[in-house]
Amino acid sequence: MSPLHLMVREIAHRKMNFALGVFCVGMTVFVALSSWGMLKGHDKETEQILKDHQSQTEKILTEHDEKTAENMRKLEDAIRKQMKGLGFNIFIYPEGQEM
Repeated sequence: MSPLHLMVREIAHRKMNFALGVFCVGMTVFVALSSWGMLKGHDKETEQILKDHQSQTEKILTEHDEKTAENMRKLEDAIRKQMKGLGFNIFIYPEGQEM
């Protein structure tokens, strides 16, 4: 008897067990592939959400930078006016600070 003949006879003897085994293997493959596909879709959605969030964050940071720069100009002008009123006409900056 060849191994193939033995397998065929065993399958014929235990038809229901073989059918359930094939069904379980098929379901396992189906679930694995479905999960993989769903995770790929979720990754794409997440990447898009992150891109949108990043662009919103950059927009907000740009607005804050502009407001901060304007406030710094106002502060420097106010300090200049106060120092001029006190008779000081120079700024003393720390070493290495860019002008």
